[in-house]
Amino acid sequence: MNLGYILSGIWFYFIDSFVLWLKAIFVAPFTNPDMLWILIPIWVGWIFADFFQEKKGTSLGNAISNGVLALWAGLDWIRTSIRAVQAGDSAHWLSWLGKSVVALFVLSYGCWIIYLGVKGKQLTKYLGRIREVTYVVIIFSPLFYRNPVISGLSFQLLFSAVIFFPVFYYFTEFLNWIIPDPESIKQDDKKAAGIPAGPQSWSPSGHRNEGYNHNPYSSHYPYHHIATMGMRNQRKPDYKLR
Repeated sequence: MNLGYILSGIWFYFIDSFVLWLKAIFVAPFTNPDMLWILIPIWVGWIFADFFQEKKGTSLGNAISNGVLALWAGLDWIRTSIRAVQAGDSAHWLSWLGKSVVALFVLSYGCWIIYLGVKGKQLTKYLGRIREVTYVVIIFSPLFYRNPVISGLSFQLLFSAVIFFPVFYYFTEFLNWIIPDPESIKQDDKKAAGIPAGPQSWSPSGHRNEGYNHNPYSSHYPYHHIATMGMRNQRKPDYKLR
């Protein structure tokens, strides 16, 4: 067996895995209305959260909410598997074992995110972003709903889910880069910089005062010279002994 034959086999396996990855995300959901009904709100929630709320990172509160999403997905997958067994599904026990492992993994993943978020761990902001949680739920959902694309857990599915995750991640980063920041992100940036996010005020001279101090004795106040004029003109008491 020569090296060219081995490299050719690896290349074709890589391409086949990429096609499987694309089908799992974009084709399989449309082959089962029940799966599509579950994934539509997840897709929509991901788009709005990633582009309008977590474009520049997530907070601990958002990460905890995303952990609840993963937790609920794991519970729903376990429920779906139990209902399929009760309905007389004749799948091999190894297939059900693999599905159970995936469901328990995602359920544990959600619980871990919630735990880290409650403890205030900064790692939560990286593990609990809506992008990562959505990817895990979408890529493994076809395992638990009948469809002609994904029949069961396989090494190739796991391989494609891991190796092509950067494609999903950085494609989303590229979209975030080319799409202008929405007003919600701009308001958050102003708050982080200490600039009031509300309407701007104007000084009598016509210059915009972005949140100047309204203390009349502050030098940033437009009428500072008037407010302090009387103080400057006050005569200091004479404490000399006469």
